[in-house]
Amino acid sequence: MQNQDQNKLYTELKNIVPKNVLSIKNKSKSWAYGYNEKYNFVVISKTGQIDEIINISGLNIALPKPSKDIIKR
Repeated sequence: MQNQDQNKLYTELKNIVPKNVLSIKNKSKSWAYGYNEKYNFVVISKTGQIDEIINISGLNIALPKPSKDIIKR
């Protein structure tokens, strides 16, 4: 099991932002693009909503919420 974690490129971070804050800020689309000093991550979402936070080589990145109109095959 320990060997599997070493081969992962990224790790998903949980409980960085409290759930109530996350839902309120996503509802109002108020996440600012760029570095967020309060929670220590970089927001790369231009829509103002974030979905999950990952860590790549010590850098915390907040990924954007996926669009509802994603085409599936």
